Amino acid sequence: MKPLADGTSGFWTSPTTGKRYGTRWTVHIPALDARLTVVAAPQGQEVQAFGGVYEGAATVTGRYRGKPVTGQAYVEQLGNWR
Repeated sequence: MKPLADGTSGFWTSPTTGKRYGTRWTVHIPALDARLTVVAAPQGQEVQAFGGVYEGAATVTGRYRGKPVTGQAYVEQLGNWR
């Protein structure tokens, strides 16, 4: 499956289910003059229910309208990125 976000990297493979998940994203939103980096940490935040779902806390850093920003996010991934 191709990742929906082109800027996905930092892949982690679950030793339990064998599924592969992205753990780092670069998000560029030109209309908002925003470039953000989202990083899930720790990488191994897979929930074993339903055959494996990645649900994880993440940090956000970057720039929004020319100013530095930081924040927190939550990522959820279904499927397997190969």
